[in-house]
Amino acid sequence: MVDEVDSAANDQVFLDFLAQLRGYYIDRDASPMFQSVILAGVYDIKNLVSVEFKIDMSFSTKEISGMLQEYEDDYATGMDILELSDLLYEYTSGYPFLVSKLCKLIDEEIAGSRNFPGKKEAWTQAGFF
Repeated sequence: MVDEVDSAANDQVFLDFLAQLRGYYIDRDASPMFQSVILAGVYDIKNLVSVEFKIDMSFSTKEISGMLQEYEDDYATGMDILELSDLLYEYTSGYPFLVSKLCKLIDEEIAGSRNFPGKKEAWTQAGFF
């Protein structure tokens, strides 16, 4: 997490740091890198990033399945991972925020409700709808 980014926007050292992060991102398949970087205090991100990049940031059904598998390994819900990853992708087009938000809602709001008393009942097609 980098705070006070807006005050460093014109600092060459900071711009070099951003370029270094970008380089690490490009080489992410060859060497491990941060999962995310948070720039805090930014009043207008367009002032920092002026180059358009065309990278598909959405999750594929395979990536959604991987996340659901990790959840399943922890909670043993018995969910049909392929079915739910297809549903999540169908409803979100793989948009990361929406995928995460729906999963959070199922985990924290649906599970434990009157109709879905536990995680096993919530992580179903009926719990999804």
